[in-house]
Amino acid sequence: MLAPKTSHQSPLRPIPRPKLRILLVSDSRDALQQLHRRLRLTRCEITGVSSLAELAGAAQVEQDLAIIDVGSEQIAPVLQTLREGNVLNKIPVLVQTTRLNNEVGVAGVLPTYRAMPCSHTELQTLLRYYDEPRYDSLSSGRGVL
Repeated sequence: MLAPKTSHQSPLRPIPRPKLRILLVSDSRDALQQLHRRLRLTRCEITGVSSLAELAGAAQVEQDLAIIDVGSEQIAPVLQTLREGNVLNKIPVLVQTTRLNNEVGVAGVLPTYRAMPCSHTELQTLLRYYDEPRYDSLSSGRGVL
């Protein structure tokens, strides 16, 4: 026999996806502000750093994703700082390649630290998915039931 129809809604309703926590790393405050403006992220929680000292402190706070925009001479130390701790050593790292193109000294650095090179357009495309208002019931793993 079927259960009688009730007037209340199912308790398993979709819940809003938690905000994506993004760490932005640049080598100057101006470049950091420019990157933040260009990415046009509105529904993400952003932490921005513009020096290795600031990065060392921010690397102790859990993040979902890191976006790096630094010159070729700083890419290895930045990636090393991100990957040497236990908090951020497994998160995806996207590296803005505009300032790294054709630099011989950078060859092999990104794969060594499991970092993905991206153009600005590719960054925007990847981040658009996370910045759109969506509802997710079981895929995120955070805040479910």
